[in-house]
Amino acid sequence: MSVSNRPGPARDLRPGALVLGLSGLLLAAFPLVRPFFAMPTGPGDTAAIVAAADALTSPAWIVAHLMAAAGLLLLPLGELALYALLARTRGDRGERAAGRAFTAFVLTVIGGGMLLVVIGGEAFGLPAAAQAYAAGESSDIVALLSRVRSPALFGVLLAGLLALAAAGITLAIAVWRSEVLPRWGGVLLGAGLILWMPLLPQVPRVVDGFLIGAGAWWLAWSVWRLEEATPAAAPAAVAPAHP
Repeated sequence: MSVSNRPGPARDLRPGALVLGLSGLLLAAFPLVRPFFAMPTGPGDTAAIVAAADALTSPAWIVAHLMAAAGLLLLPLGELALYALLARTRGDRGERAAGRAFTAFVLTVIGGGMLLVVIGGEAFGLPAAAQAYAAGESSDIVALLSRVRSPALFGVLLAGLLALAAAGITLAIAVWRSEVLPRWGGVLLGAGLILWMPLLPQVPRVVDGFLIGAGAWWLAWSVWRLEEATPAAAPAAVAPAHP
């Protein structure tokens, strides 16, 4: 399978590759920056209450969630670069791969949009609840946190995770069958999106972040190299990049 410049104005996809790489970096850094703590089981769980209040009121909590939000905002923009590259690919296989990549883009927009709602509640609602507890406005921090993590918000979280997982599966298939982009780069990124579970403990979250970061950077680097290898005005094909 080869990639060619079709007639019309040439578009440099390297900025899109940079966006994809930056998205992967932000999503990989999120679990490294985010403070982790055990949820208190009740008003008498003093040690867990103190740990939760300290974590939720720390600057790292908001910074980490803003990084995750930025990563989810940039990810579909980076996926557009993958779609644009595959749309240049000759043959029916390239067209099918491009169609799947665009479907993955749409699913990422939907899933990411829902997850941004949840991240907003986590980033600002939970610290507000912890501050209200610290100010003595309530003696039950568990009840305050439960008001933020409501069943409705959990439903949005679940729908967003399902859409993001579907995007990961679709993107991995598109990359695998394209014969242009590195197959295992698509598998790593797809697996990371499928396993992106905010309720998991720190270690699996860090591993998942590594999968997303490694896959995104692998694909971004491949797009960058293909763009450098393809003259802007030439119709000649460039060799496919395989893992």
